[in-house]
Amino acid sequence: MWVRNGLQIKGQAMTYVQSHFCNSMIDPDIYLLQVCASKLDPDFFISSVFERYKVVDLLTIASKHQNAVLDPEHERPMLEGALTFLVVLLGVRLHLGITDDEILHSEMVSQLCMGDKTHSNLLDLIPENPNPKSGVSLGTGYFEKVLSAVADFRAPVFEPGGSMQQGMYTPKSAVWDVEFDPISVILRAVYRRDMQSAMDRYTAFLKQSGRFDGNPWPPYRERPPLHPQYQGLLRLLHCKTMHIVLFTLLYKILMDHQNLSDHVLCMVLYLLEMGVDSSTESESTREEPDTEDQCYDSWFPSSSLLNNLHHVISFVRVRVAHDAPEVARQVTHEPNSTEQAPQKSPAKETAQVFSLVAERRRKFQEMINKNSEAAAAAGVFRRHSSSRPHSGQARSFGAPMLLPQQLVTAVLEIRESMLSLLVKLHHKLSGKQDSYPGPDTERPTPLTHGDGLAVIERILQKAAQRSCQNEQSLEEICCKVAPPVPPRRTSPGESLDKEERRRRARERQKKLLAEFASRQKSFMETAMEISK
Repeated sequence: MWVRNGLQIKGQAMTYVQSHFCNSMIDPDIYLLQVCASKLDPDFFISSVFERYKVVDLLTIASKHQNAVLDPEHERPMLEGALTFLVVLLGVRLHLGITDDEILHSEMVSQLCMGDKTHSNLLDLIPENPNPKSGVSLGTGYFEKVLSAVADFRAPVFEPGGSMQQGMYTPKSAVWDVEFDPISVILRAVYRRDMQSAMDRYTAFLKQSGRFDGNPWPPYRERPPLHPQYQGLLRLLHCKTMHIVLFTLLYKILMDHQNLSDHVLCMVLYLLEMGVDSSTESESTREEPDTEDQCYDSWFPSSSLLNNLHHVISFVRVRVAHDAPEVARQVTHEPNSTEQAPQKSPAKETAQVFSLVAERRRKFQEMINKNSEAAAAAGVFRRHSSSRPHSGQARSFGAPMLLPQQLVTAVLEIRESMLSLLVKLHHKLSGKQDSYPGPDTERPTPLTHGDGLAVIERILQKAAQRSCQNEQSLEEICCKVAPPVPPRRTSPGESLDKEERRRRARERQKKLLAEFASRQKSFMETAMEISK
């Protein structure tokens, strides 16, 4: 997608991420976005990200969608880019409170994981310290101290032709085991092959050490704690819009949507794991939706991920073509009818609509209405936006209006939660109906190394340990998805029949052995007579 705009823009993009210029280009930009994300409304920020990447139309439960901006082959890389951006934004800790020593350590590990380096290459690739007063610079002895702690030196060797190969520094085993951070590698990788090279070397280490024999997923690790001034950044993981996106992507991956890859699933699972890691059981108190709020774009009752993991999404209203398969299988009655759920309020059973733009506009309107001055300014803003609509809003509201005569509203029955989707994905990846054994809070958390099965097990284990409600929901889900087979009771008559069949089988076996021995004896006697 970059090449079609010319090689010059591709060169600028490569220069933007190079370590020589990161102190003045990509690193300050990421820090600025992190500051904005920590101060802005999280629903507003998350929805804005997916609008800028032009993938809002993809985030629908419907099997098919229309996107007038992106070609079908470009939707997957754009969605992967949006998720990778969120992972980097939430995972990078540069300028967020870590020390200069930790920055130098992380930079050196990232460069060594992408490939063995000479001493001069490391000095050239590791960026200069933006804080010269700290005393940690490339020319000091601390560089050599960190290098000796994370790398082993491979001595120069002579090649058959007589030339000498330079000595190289290679990462120690402990680096691959506990310090390899794919997020830092993504941040410093100029080419995609650099990240692939790091993963290939990581895979080779796991196989040589006997830790894992399959194809491992990137070992995204638990992030270090944030500085108190930037704790607002974690709100991105605990907002309804983020949870709607994660639920939708999990559902589409389970249904084998063609535009979703393993990389998308990997990013979704890591965002879920970061949210669970930053949650506590005290935060999982249930928050009922406001009875006056009649906007059903929010699928979940609260902003707590621990609560929303076990919350069941019953119905979803989608806009699809009149000949879409959803029209044939939609529910015939309104989901809030008294016949189906007489004990529940309409706010909980009304078919929910998924619209990131509507969610953002609702949350933004709530912020404006907090004081009268902002409410007055909102009227001017609405008049201005009506004359010059925002590109993201025009796209999102314009897409359904492309062919209004061919689009109908379908109410789909989902009845899934994020926990149930994770359990079913575990069964799907393993190819077994009962692959997930169920929650066990006393069982140790699975290690970081492994494939998607290990990642899902780790998320479910953490969710059960941090919330009793999640543990109970997982037990119920496992019983429904893979119900235990009760032992079959046998009557006394059946037991006698089994014993009789076994006795007759033993008698037949004895007769066959006796007949075989008799034939063998006669054959030997005949052979002896012929030899005489």
